This record gives sequence, structure tokens and C-alpha cells, in this order.
Amino acid sequence: MNYVCKICDECPNSHSFSKVSEDNGIHIFYTCPANAIKYNDSVGIIKHYKDTLDSLEGQKWSWIFDSKGFGWKHFTQLKLGIELAKLISSKTYGDSLQDITLLNLNSYGKCMLNLLWNFLSKNIQNKIILQAQS
Repeated sequence: MNYVCKICDECPNSHSFSKVSEDNGIHIFYTCPANAIKYNDSVGIIKHYKDTLDSLEGQKWSWIFDSKGFGWKHFTQLKLGIELAKLISSKTYGDSLQDITLLNLNSYGKCMLNLLWNFLSKNIQNKIILQAQS
């Protein structure tokens, strides 16, 4: 069953976490904070991620995080970043996560990754793939 975020259903692009495809039984999700209208809705965003991942019922998933346009206003959402790091590092979601591909990692994105690194489990740290800049 596919979860539909109530906030995003009423106002599309409120958050940025959506399934883009499925490949060999792995659900692939895409995030680009710069595309999120409500990028600072911490409670809503965490609920969106959690409920979406719960709907997978333990199935494998992969996450593409695109930091194109990631700027100061996104960087200041450190508490949200910490909560997301803890969420995906939990056994419930971390065991089924196959990898995280980081795209367009700019200076703000690199700083955020450095700040969040210790909140990520070793398991999740080992699943991060830095996509080369073109």
C-alpha cells in the first residue's frame, strides 16, 4: 500500500520525499529539500518519512538525496536533519535501506553531512554513496 501524506495531498510539494521507481524489488525514493515548500515543517516531514517507510512493511528501499539548491535556510534545519538521521539509523528502517546516494553535494550539504555523521549508525554511514560532481 502506498502512503499518501495528507499535507502533500492538500498542498503538493509541501515536503520532498517521494517514490520515483522500483527496481528489482527495491523501492527508490527521491528527496530535494530545495523543492519542498514546507522545508521547515519538522513534525510533518518526519511523519511523512516514517509513515511512507512503514507502508513498505520492511521491504527494501533506496534513497536519493539531491542537495541541488540546498542553502542556508535548509542548513538551519539541523534538528530536522538529526531526527531524520536517527529515524533511518533505527533498526526498523536502517536494515531495509540499501543505500543513500548523495547528489549535487554543495558546501551547505557537506557541512550538514559532517554535522549529522555522528547521528548516523555505522550501518548507515557505510551505505552512503557520494555521486561525483559533473
